[in-house]
Amino acid sequence: MDETEALMKLQRRLDILISLELEKMGPGGRGTLAYKIDRLREFGLKPSEIAVIVGRSLNSITSSMAKAKRARGE
Repeated sequence: MDETEALMKLQRRLDILISLELEKMGPGGRGTLAYKIDRLREFGLKPSEIAVIVGRSLNSITSSMAKAKRARGE
């Protein structure tokens, strides 16, 4: 296994761990998708990274982020 392949495997495993932790987030341990997206955005992740972690399309993520931004009055 070369270094690039090893890094890709590591990244995939970290994405899985983040996804599992997201399952615990939010009120009662079952946060909404919008809540999870907003938390990941607060941590500085890009929409494309968030899409991979939550298992949604990039369009879905950017749409959710735009709605949240309007709701905050930004």
